[in-house]
Amino acid sequence: MQSKYTLLSSVYRYQPFMRTVLNPEAIAQDLLETAPAYLLRFKDQIVEALRSNYGVRSAETTLEILRDLDEESYVVLPAYSILFEMYREYGKELRSEGLRGRALEKYAPTAGIKKTLEHFHEGEIPVIMDGSQPVSLVVAVGNELRSLLTPESKQGEKLLDFFEEYQTFLVASEGLPFLAFNYSRMVDIIASAGNVGYLSEDEAGELLEHVGGHAERLFSSWNAFWASAIVGKAWQAYGSGAKGKYIIEAKDYTLGIYGLASMQATPFKLFGLWEGSDIEALKALLAPLVDTKAEEELGRKARAQLDERRAYLSKRGVTLELEGRALQLAEECFLRPARASGLAYYLKEEGLTREFVFPQDDEGCDYNFWSPLTKWQRKMKIAFEADEVPFMYARRHIFTNKCIYHVRRKSLFFKELDRIEWREADFSFMPSGAGWISCKLQGEIFADLLFGKERIPDKTTWQIRSMKDEELAEILTEDLTNFRTAFAELVTRFSK
Repeated sequence: MQSKYTLLSSVYRYQPFMRTVLNPEAIAQDLLETAPAYLLRFKDQIVEALRSNYGVRSAETTLEILRDLDEESYVVLPAYSILFEMYREYGKELRSEGLRGRALEKYAPTAGIKKTLEHFHEGEIPVIMDGSQPVSLVVAVGNELRSLLTPESKQGEKLLDFFEEYQTFLVASEGLPFLAFNYSRMVDIIASAGNVGYLSEDEAGELLEHVGGHAERLFSSWNAFWASAIVGKAWQAYGSGAKGKYIIEAKDYTLGIYGLASMQATPFKLFGLWEGSDIEALKALLAPLVDTKAEEELGRKARAQLDERRAYLSKRGVTLELEGRALQLAEECFLRPARASGLAYYLKEEGLTREFVFPQDDEGCDYNFWSPLTKWQRKMKIAFEADEVPFMYARRHIFTNKCIYHVRRKSLFFKELDRIEWREADFSFMPSGAGWISCKLQGEIFADLLFGKERIPDKTTWQIRSMKDEELAEILTEDLTNFRTAFAELVTRFSK
């Protein structure tokens, strides 16, 4: 499933190789998919990261942490926002006895607090219940402010120091400091929980629309959103900060945003979310926090790789349009259904070693798909039709939306080409004690997909090796059925 709102958590997905991606379809699959193909082999780490970072272990705990993050916008974050406005006028002397009362009177009367709460909640003040009694958020925010301004409050003192250091970003956040960091984390949690199965696709989609829709309406641009998010991330790291194996450091968080903004086809100008944002102004805002010389060098290398990739595709007669259509077709007709049915387990290997290879395996300057495919296309003089799109390659088999080309080895030096129409394609799948499922087309093997003992957890590797094929077939019935279904759907789809 794709959602433009997963871009709100794109900083958690950013990888340097993305700077070498030109095709919008590839960018969409990396950053809009809740379960992108390149994360298939990292599901165990995603489960551990959810548990370690947030305490998320199930659908119930997913919703609990989302509620906890959302509730910060009721009292704590509005209070911080008002405190910053006080700081801008009075500076760090704000907590002194003489100024405190005047500052509260000017910036935190009932009407002022109401206005701030409405700003955080699209013009309405939420109704929060404590048991059967409604909670007055106006009173709660006022009490939080007074607490922060007491001389004894270490949190208040730390906030004022923080305001001094991050004033530029606080101003740029449009009166919503810290909030975007929570929205970004909420979207990341939703997408990750959907990826590992804690949420169904429908549940994840509904939550993304709810959280992302709020963010889109509250912020006016990527500049304001990321300024607010950086404030939140920096505050998390301020002082001792939150640390952990899967917690991204504040510096890397900022570098990720800068990298996304520096992509030649930046996602911040695509996909219908704040497309009018001034991305150069965003980069200028971030510049004091990044090593611009190092970033310029990364940009230079990325441009060189892009030139190399353009030459690579051009030499093989592959246009960006064809690549985009191939990416989309592979995702729609195989990869997404494979993830939904559990077959993604068999696609976890790197494209270089996996027998099923897709256009997605050609990102950056990895040449795992188009290179072997176009090699056989040239050698066997295969001429694709104008609307013909290849989407999968496996052991001298080229799968397109029109047919399947099989380069048959006739002798050591001679080969011949079979064109198999989809309506005539006969697929079969059988496991072997050697640890793979043999995939056959017209009775001939076109791929061997590896499985390990984690697929048959109650058997040792030695026991699996000694089992008969029929015994394994019974144990792996669900996977074999899913393979048959997946390829039967391809036959149905492309036989029309």
